[in-house]
Amino acid sequence: MLQPIQPPHADATAAPKRGAGGIVLALVDDQLCVAAVQPSRYAAAVWCLPKGTIDGDEAPLGTALREVREETGLICEAIEHLETINYVVRRQDGPLAKATDYWLMAPIAGDLGAGAGGPPAEIRRVAWRRVDAPGGALTHPVEADLLARVVMRLRSEPA
Repeated sequence: MLQPIQPPHADATAAPKRGAGGIVLALVDDQLCVAAVQPSRYAAAVWCLPKGTIDGDEAPLGTALREVREETGLICEAIEHLETINYVVRRQDGPLAKATDYWLMAPIAGDLGAGAGGPPAEIRRVAWRRVDAPGGALTHPVEADLLARVVMRLRSEPA
């Protein structure tokens, strides 16, 4: 069952588990969309950004590009580092502090969901989700907020 992502608090004393991911934006049928994934460990209605754990001494950007490619089938170019989001996930064995770096990305090759053999077992489904869709493109509040801020900033910049 999906547990809500909460801001950090005092009971998350361990060093945060580090991760990285991407906000991949593209125009699909003239609509601004984000590449989103449904992790198989959550309910089918849950949509998230592609992301994963940093392996060993892997650079955060390398992790983000790798995870996006593995989970979505897209090969992307990083446009800019957005921010690191710190949060706590409540689990049955106690809270887990996480710190995830996110990059804005643009797809340069590949097809959504058509990676080598399709998405990994940890991913139920991938899709382009309209950023202006009723109810939002993403269901994790922290990720939905980040996406909304990025889209608002991009729309306010001169063309």
